[in-house]
Amino acid sequence: DIPRAELDDNVAYSYWHGDYGEFVGTRSGLYVRPHNRAPLAKFEPLGDLQINVISEWEGGLWLATMRGLYEYDPETGLATHIARFGERPIRSFVRDSAGELWVGTQNGLLRDDAGEVRPVDTPVLGSAFVDAVIQLEPEWLAVTTFGDGLFIRNPDTDWRQFGVEDGLPFQDLFSARRINDGLWV
Repeated sequence: DIPRAELDDNVAYSYWHGDYGEFVGTRSGLYVRPHNRAPLAKFEPLGDLQINVISEWEGGLWLATMRGLYEYDPETGLATHIARFGERPIRSFVRDSAGELWVGTQNGLLRDDAGEVRPVDTPVLGSAFVDAVIQLEPEWLAVTTFGDGLFIRNPDTDWRQFGVEDGLPFQDLFSARRINDGLWV
């Protein structure tokens, strides 16, 4: 339990803890507590940049922000902008079982194939406001959007869109989680 005062009364969007310490991404910056030493401190190099997702990856932490992806190196304490994604507002990302990186932005779903970043080639997902991207099974993905509902990628049949006509209560979906054998949106 983190008191709001330790986050300067910011809204927390993401949380990660592990060998590098404790990290909280907020609407107005990243807060870090190295190895459970109190209190949390704002990571000043990123300023008030909104941090949407924090995930451990390739020996560091990757941060999805409103100005692209950053990699935080726990050895040096530095955050480096990952230039190939530009300054796009990134809401989520996942590396699938085949090793491809999928990145959800406010302007569409991107696919990073061996360092080449390109929009997903579908009429809607190429420009949708993507909030969450998760892997369901090997090569299966779920993507939630703001305004366009849910998309499921079946590697055999490609993408399928689900909306209110398919039983969703609304088209604006902000997250997706895999719990036991179910998908919760």
